[in-house]
Amino acid sequence: MPENMHDKGYKRILSTKKNFLNLLKDFVLASWVDEIKEDDLEMIDKSFVPKDFREKESDLIYKLKFNEKEVIFYCLIEFQSSVDYTMPFRLLKYMDELWTRIFMDSDEKYRETKEFRLPTIIPCVLYNGAAEWTAVRSFREYLNGNEKFGAEVLNFEYIFLNVNKYNDEALLKIGTLISSVFMMDKRFDFDDEKFFNNLINSFQTMSKLSQSEQIQFYDWLRDVLMKKLKSFPEVQEVVETLIEDLSKGDDVDMEYGVGRYFEGIVERINLGREEGISIGREEGREEGREKGREDEKIQTIFRLSEMNLPEEEIARAVAYSVERVIQIKNERYANMNI
Repeated sequence: MPENMHDKGYKRILSTKKNFLNLLKDFVLASWVDEIKEDDLEMIDKSFVPKDFREKESDLIYKLKFNEKEVIFYCLIEFQSSVDYTMPFRLLKYMDELWTRIFMDSDEKYRETKEFRLPTIIPCVLYNGAAEWTAVRSFREYLNGNEKFGAEVLNFEYIFLNVNKYNDEALLKIGTLISSVFMMDKRFDFDDEKFFNNLINSFQTMSKLSQSEQIQFYDWLRDVLMKKLKSFPEVQEVVETLIEDLSKGDDVDMEYGVGRYFEGIVERINLGREEGISIGREEGREEGREKGREDEKIQTIFRLSEMNLPEEEIARAVAYSVERVIQIKNERYANMNI
């Protein structure tokens, strides 16, 4: 799967240990998450990933070490925007490649001892697509006839994080960089008030975080959100200007100034929409009235023509030129002869 700007935006943020740890602690419901500390995390260099997978599979791999024990977890993040029904098999193949690489790189004598163990691998899928995720979550479900067997069947289940399923209020309460990114990555109409409310709330959250986190958020907005706003150039321009002002450190009241600013945008958009509807309706009415007047004049021309009045008098009666009267009469006779 080729990389895109959306994937890169997430990868850049989650390449920071603090952000990756927040992702686990705030969104993964598992008891082992509480035991992880930032110092336990070590990001594995890209070169570790088998060559065949470097561009088409997960790029984020973290090694974890718990309580000085020689237990290592590899957490794989799969960036998905559409449902992939082959996900269980893809993850299995990736994990197999990693285990093979680890096994072959281990000391030959040690890997043949009773104590040697392969590291546990925890696969995780981060999904932001619009469609409901209907792919099976466990490898067992991907196997035909698995119901007949128990522990004999190979099985694992991947962690699944669906950006669009998280409640806005819950994300706001979490108040981290990654929760703010989730809040802005959700699917909604960009000219809707909800979009602006989410943006206002995310900026308010950012005002309480470090300058480094703020910069990461602004970069994500530029890389991802601004691309989504291409179909809304007016909104894109306003958002881009605000991001630029805030990233330069301009003095903006995050709690009130931004709120009023965006409320004004929503108000103008709604007002413009209402005015557009009103103008459209009025233009439609006027066109209808004009058409009605035209039809009346044409009927008058036909009626007076049947009375054999001169065309000059008919023209004066309907306030048309003689040429226009003759044209209307000729068109009628032409239609009658079709």
